[in-house]
Amino acid sequence: MQRRFFLHQAQVWLCSGILGPFVSRPIAIALLLGFTAGHARADSVSCVGSGADLFAKFRANFLSDIRRPAPLAVQPVTTLLPTGDDARLVFRAPASQGQLAAQFRVFETDGSDLNSLWNQGERSVLSVNTAPEKLAEGFLPADSTVIRFMLPNDDARFWPLRYFLVLRCVDGLVTDWGLLQARASNLPTTVTICGIVLSLAYLVAMIAVRRAHNERHP
Repeated sequence: MQRRFFLHQAQVWLCSGILGPFVSRPIAIALLLGFTAGHARADSVSCVGSGADLFAKFRANFLSDIRRPAPLAVQPVTTLLPTGDDARLVFRAPASQGQLAAQFRVFETDGSDLNSLWNQGERSVLSVNTAPEKLAEGFLPADSTVIRFMLPNDDARFWPLRYFLVLRCVDGLVTDWGLLQARASNLPTTVTICGIVLSLAYLVAMIAVRRAHNERHP
């Protein structure tokens, strides 16, 4: 809203010539070009639309802009991200800005190199909540958000390292972003491995007990 106001004012000053001795015409032109460029960049990265379109616009317009904001901190809530509908991450940005609720979009990528970032699919955001106290070090309720999203089990490797791009949008425009790399767990595979390990431990313990019993009673 403020950007649109200053853009309008620069246009009025430039066209009416009322700046007089206070501001020269070249300065008015510079103001007009500066605010127009910034406004165009913001408008070009709209959160409205498909995930593929948003990711493409983010790469082409947002990442290529040297004035882009620095990425914000983001980390998983658990050591391993569970596949399914309970993958959660905490993002260092509030869930709202003034009276406007923020929208969050989560994309899985092929890595964390900004020069070769490719979209592996948007992940459905299931819920957004203010981060509770002491959830993660450095993330406070006043400035952080917990995002729960759907993480498909489409990687056959054990505890693979997976990469994510998180976008925060306010009033339909991208305002903040962050990159996350975290290992994901496959619950059925994890349960199976734990069952095998426990069974082997039980078998070894029974063998040790039997051997000790036989040594005491030859």
